Amino acid sequence: REPGDAELAIRKVAADNDIPLIVVATKIDVLGRAEREKAIKRLAGAYALQPADVVVTGEKVDIGAFWARVAAIL
Repeated sequence: REPGDAELAIRKVAADNDIPLIVVATKIDVLGRAEREKAIKRLAGAYALQPADVVVTGEKVDIGAFWARVAAIL
């Protein structure tokens, strides 16, 4: 889904205050490959990020990338 007003407000506060933010696309594995790529691009665009900046998770997705991103900002 697209981010709501509250989520975009959090992004702005984080950006304005140099607070790291991780955007996570959950349940991404329920989408087919083409739909998954489109969804990630839309989500990245909504947050003014590159698609590679969006962390994806799901039941069939290794969450190692998420924890690596968390470790990188700690």
